[in-house]
Amino acid sequence: MSKKNSGPTLALLLLALAAPLAVAAAKSFPSAEGSVRLPAGGVEEAIEFSATADEDGTASGWMQLTDPGVTPVQDVDGVGIDLRVTPGHFFKADLDCLEVARNKAVMSGVITDSAQADYVGRRVILVAVDNGAGGRDKLTWGVYKRDEGSWLASDAEAENDTGVGMSWFATDAEREDDAGEPSQPSAPTTCRNLPLSAFSLTELKAGEGDIRVRP
Repeated sequence: MSKKNSGPTLALLLLALAAPLAVAAAKSFPSAEGSVRLPAGGVEEAIEFSATADEDGTASGWMQLTDPGVTPVQDVDGVGIDLRVTPGHFFKADLDCLEVARNKAVMSGVITDSAQADYVGRRVILVAVDNGAGGRDKLTWGVYKRDEGSWLASDAEAENDTGVGMSWFATDAEREDDAGEPSQPSAPTTCRNLPLSAFSLTELKAGEGDIRVRP
């Protein structure tokens, strides 16, 4: 009586069953990345970025801008306005927000390093559009100061009432779990604050870069 070796057949069967499961388990999350070179005043402005969102929507990534041209700086010293220039501009930001809608991505983060010290700590928003092979990608970016919102209670009928000079939390007295709303809330600019329609995008020409957006 002869015995057949079923080991190789069983191994192949297990591999065939495992392959679909592995494909199903591999999930893709929204991401955006790009490398762009834009002519600006006889020099080349470089913008590079990469951002990815996790399963829970948390985003991480980075953005870097390098402009070897000169940047005007306005310095008010109490006597007059002194217009100076800095030899080139650079900043790097840690991205913490990413919103993707089909081929469009909006990213934002905090500037952590810059050739101009007052840029550190500011928010940056980057918008990128991936129009695929043969199409022209689009891009724009902006730097924003932290948006601080506040309000003061005052008597609308009293012309000289400048409001109560203090801050507080408005809460529901009947709910012990109500943390309250601050009278001087902080509302940082993020990728979720502004719609895509609020941005004016620059259309990239051939050879100026490549943008890849994955929903």
